[in-house]
Amino acid sequence: FNTPFNVILGFGKLIESHSDNTAIQGHARQILMAAEKFKRMHDQLMESARILSGDVEVTKKVFSVADLIKAAAREALRGGGKSTDLKLADRTGNSEITGDYDLLLTALRNLIENAFAHGQAPIHVTGQRTANGRVAIRVSDAGQGMDQTSFALAIQAFKQGTNALQRTEDGLGLGLATAVGSLKAVGGEIHLVSGEDVGFGIEMEFPLELS
Repeated sequence: FNTPFNVILGFGKLIESHSDNTAIQGHARQILMAAEKFKRMHDQLMESARILSGDVEVTKKVFSVADLIKAAAREALRGGGKSTDLKLADRTGNSEITGDYDLLLTALRNLIENAFAHGQAPIHVTGQRTANGRVAIRVSDAGQGMDQTSFALAIQAFKQGTNALQRTEDGLGLGLATAVGSLKAVGGEIHLVSGEDVGFGIEMEFPLELS
């Protein structure tokens, strides 16, 4: 599947770099942007299919909450969005996690991408410790809130809540479901932390150390 994309991307870049015609260069850029977007969607679909099927091998690694937040933000920005709209904060006292880095990164990246796609700036990503000694990372934005019924629908694969955020943008409808699946594999969970018309926020909570 990657071979056709590589051909399209390769020839698109070749046309863009060797054409003296600005119109042709513009068309080449449009082809490249469409191909790159389609490839990201394909890669996300494959990732989601693996996670949602339960075909997940959990591994342990030591890393900080701050590093996880920064890495997830970098990955989310590659898919679109402005870095100036993103506000990052670690309030855990630079806590370290012993857990599956890739699964937590996937979960947080999907939450940030969801905020970029459907929310409103500014988008805050904040890490903190919970009263029961776990880690919670909240992703919140200034968009319209969501009720629990719509949220329960939105975290199901290929379904999106319709009563909040008026989500009409293109998408696979897998981001939140993939985040839920990733967290479930490491003993974590996801919560809605906002109500209707008061801003939108989702919090992922997980243990400091994977058992």
